[in-house]
Amino acid sequence: MPDQIIYGINPVLEALKADRPWLNKIIIAEGRHGTPLKSIQHLARKKGVPVQVRVKEVLTKLAGRENHQGVVGLLAGFPYATFEDLLRASRSILVPHISSITS
Repeated sequence: MPDQIIYGINPVLEALKADRPWLNKIIIAEGRHGTPLKSIQHLARKKGVPVQVRVKEVLTKLAGRENHQGVVGLLAGFPYATFEDLLRASRSILVPHISSITS
């Protein structure tokens, strides 16, 4: 499955601010500067998210369009639970309900 991406300054910045680690990597276009991109780089360092600098064409190809604002974020995979995990987690919830059933 290809990597899922988000692009644009605000979407990437908000993903970095989230409690859950949403991003595996951030790519910034070569030659892009400014306070928003510095904020993204600073927060990425703080959260341990690698940042790469690439030519604009790489970002355009990843985003599938040119209006990526010079930043693309590769999303981390979502941790799916197995059916067995759900059953284990639900036992503590189901037991009190089952014990209160009378015939």
